[in-house]
Amino acid sequence: MQVIEAGYAATGKKIAIVVARFNSFIVESLLSGAVDTLQRV
Repeated sequence: MQVIEAGYAATGKKIAIVVARFNSFIVESLLSGAVDTLQRV
């Protein structure tokens, strides 16, 4: 499998995460991963 790596440039950007209340078990895991990734940026 080919892996592509890139740098992040989020300085000065506004980012929103929108989640649904449907199937909270899956959505909470996806939200947690998204928040974790954004905190690393």
